[in-house]
Amino acid sequence: MISEEDIYYDLMDHPNADVIVSRAQKALEEEQRKRMEFREWLSPSVKAEFINGETIIHSPNKRGHLEVSENAHLILSLFVRKRGLGKVSYEKALVEIGRNDFEPDLCFWETEKTKDWDEDTMIHPVPNQGGVALI
Repeated sequence: MISEEDIYYDLMDHPNADVIVSRAQKALEEEQRKRMEFREWLSPSVKAEFINGETIIHSPNKRGHLEVSENAHLILSLFVRKRGLGKVSYEKALVEIGRNDFEPDLCFWETEKTKDWDEDTMIHPVPNQGGVALI
């Protein structure tokens, strides 16, 4: 995978860097417009994600996946709730990561990230990664 730094230096070495940046900026502005439309369109009855400018609609999960997700959510939720560590969500939590909106199978957020949430919160921040030590 090419690093951001390599892309930057390659771009800055290009004689038409200004044209490329302008074109990319226009594309990103259009992508942001589509993302706002996606968020307005999204409903609890649809499992969809917005990835690199495209709406991805998912098919229903098979029983095996549903049971694993449900059990993992139950175990992690009880653990986190009992210790007051934060919040856990699965399946329908819309998570904003950079340019994309995902609905991960299972997410954990430490209390600090959840303090401003209310019943109308729809867009969630990047979940914590490995922040829970099983005791």
